[in-house]
Amino acid sequence: MGIAAWPGTFLAFAAMALFVFVTVSSPVWDSVYFLNVKDVSGSQDVHYGFLGWCRGGGDGTCSSTDFGYDISSALGENVGRSDVTNDALNNLTYVLIFNPIAGFFALLSFLAGLAAISGGRLSSLLLTLLQAWAAIFAAATFVIDIAMWAIVRNLVNNNTALNAELGNANWLALAAAASLIIGTLLSTFGICCGGGRRKDVSYV
Repeated sequence: MGIAAWPGTFLAFAAMALFVFVTVSSPVWDSVYFLNVKDVSGSQDVHYGFLGWCRGGGDGTCSSTDFGYDISSALGENVGRSDVTNDALNNLTYVLIFNPIAGFFALLSFLAGLAAISGGRLSSLLLTLLQAWAAIFAAATFVIDIAMWAIVRNLVNNNTALNAELGNANWLALAAAASLIIGTLLSTFGICCGGGRRKDVSYV
């Protein structure tokens, strides 16, 4: 496949990097978060990430880094409704594990792309199949992310005096999924349009 594998390989690497950013979101990297909750004055933002939350920015109070965490614990006395504090809602944070898994599939696609650059039709086919699977998984991950945090946002806005809005980690996941989808299309195009140029095609 040679040069034709470069675009798909680069987009797989980009998707992997984006999912890494999502995975190291708040409280590890407070600039990346799934949900931002503000008080009335706007002076105490709470950023929710993959492993917890930070309140008041990077120099404020942050939770411990835990897989699956209590969403309402960062809101303190502002939360008075069980709708925001129920266990089922807090257990939703466990589904965020799909983000690093999607990043792992993007990594596999990137490695397959490196093989396809110097390999033949079989390695190119492997790249396309892996990237297609990674794209489907990443798209499903984005849908789960956006649905979960939209639920939390609506519960906070409807049941508290706080204002919640979706954060940039959701859009990074969307960009990663889009990169994999485009990469799959380009890889497929490379196989279909590049196969007839040479008769001495390698199958390794």
